[in-house]
Amino acid sequence: MRWRAFVPYLALTTGLVVSAPAYWPVPYHLGDTFLLWSVGRMILGGVSPYEPSSWAAAAARDPGEVVAGVAVNVIPNMVALGGVTWPYPPWTGLLFAPFAALPVEAGTLALHLSYVAAGGLAALIATAGLPWRSTATRAVALAGFGLFQPFVMGTRAGQFGTFLLLGVALVTHGLTPGARLATPALVVGALLVAAKPHVALLFVVVVLIALVRRRRVRALAVTSLALAVVAAASLARFPESISAVAEGASSRASVLGSLFATTWTFARVLGVGDWRIVAPLLIGLTALAAAVAVRWSPPVLRWSIALSLSLPLSLAISPYVQSYDDVLLAPAAFVALAATERVRGGGRVALALAVLVVAVAYPWLAIVLQMIGGTQASSGLVPLLFAPLLAAGALAARRAPRAGRADP
Repeated sequence: MRWRAFVPYLALTTGLVVSAPAYWPVPYHLGDTFLLWSVGRMILGGVSPYEPSSWAAAAARDPGEVVAGVAVNVIPNMVALGGVTWPYPPWTGLLFAPFAALPVEAGTLALHLSYVAAGGLAALIATAGLPWRSTATRAVALAGFGLFQPFVMGTRAGQFGTFLLLGVALVTHGLTPGARLATPALVVGALLVAAKPHVALLFVVVVLIALVRRRRVRALAVTSLALAVVAAASLARFPESISAVAEGASSRASVLGSLFATTWTFARVLGVGDWRIVAPLLIGLTALAAAVAVRWSPPVLRWSIALSLSLPLSLAISPYVQSYDDVLLAPAAFVALAATERVRGGGRVALALAVLVVAVAYPWLAIVLQMIGGTQASSGLVPLLFAPLLAAGALAARRAPRAGRADP
């Protein structure tokens, strides 16, 4: 029936509406929304966001409550964390320039709403590419996205993780044989992922391998050219960004690493043996679970599992991750739900409960523990849980009859 086609959209809308009070922004001067709007305004004005004097001048020109709050709360914190006021590559700031063309009240509101819209669109695209057997299961996945802690808390804090998630979804769509507008989707998606490339390194590797194996020479060339042009133009305009970003990355990794949501932080807080040995061991076990998940998955899910698991592995190896970066785990959660459809009996119920715990319950518990303990160590475990989850789902689904045809 035609009404079934609207069920996923209704489910996503319901999930976003229900969680709206939670992801509505904190006061702008306490989050990142105004900070990112300010970066866009500087870029439009030809001012370097890498110079502390630029921020001081901005506060002096507009000494309102919001700007003063940023000057007092955000800037010293960023200097302490990264040694620079703007720790991202210069092309990242281009994302916020369109919003900075608006007045501060309208621009920050539009930026926040764009986070929500990007997340919803990413969820729709990501789930549309999976081989669902039931519209109801996809609807559950979309409704659950609204409750996904990294989406809720990241959006509330004003971070742009949903832009990255949309980039991942577009790249995945662009890799699908026969997809409409595949190359444009690949280009736009790659540009979005490049806004914070260190949290998706293995995803990029898997995408490159797929493009080469599928002989998508034109798509690879066009995407590479677009990335090169944007990077070259940005670096030419802000050459100081090279040393600033390198200094910031070094400072963050060495000074306050215990505050981040990384595997290294989790291993350190775990207190079992030398964390420098335990962390690589945890990553190795996660990679092994990912290999099992890909090797023993039903053919119809194999490519989706391989691509989605590159994201938790990327987060696991990164020396600098915040808990809101875990929004990139949403595709793996969607694939895990798709796997439950191919399991019968009590195994299906057990797998569905495992997905609920790993994707919904534990990330919220990790945030509570973070508020209590003052460290994001508990969130460092989150990416490590998805590979074993999908390995269990793949093995259970493979044993079920009529696993399905292979992905194209």
